[in-house]
Amino acid sequence: MFLKIYLMHQTHTDIGYTDRQEKLIKYHVDYLKQAVKISEAIAQGRKEWEGFVWNNETFWILERFLEHTDKSWKERLLKAIHRGISSWPATI
Repeated sequence: MFLKIYLMHQTHTDIGYTDRQEKLIKYHVDYLKQAVKISEAIAQGRKEWEGFVWNNETFWILERFLEHTDKSWKERLLKAIHRGISSWPATI
């Protein structure tokens, strides 16, 4: 009998507890950039990463990403979203 284990890629957004807001913005923008790069690698045939999904804990992460990145990153993120790289919570 085999046991199938699923790993969930996620960060915890606990502003004030994990770090100050300014630092967390930098961290989360970077994490989402990494997820976009992984999505692009999968699209280019990187088979070992197929099935990777980045789970955002809050919509705040997406808002900060859009505020702190240029147009090219926004376009890359949109393409990654269309490829299914991320799940998005309904938090406001």
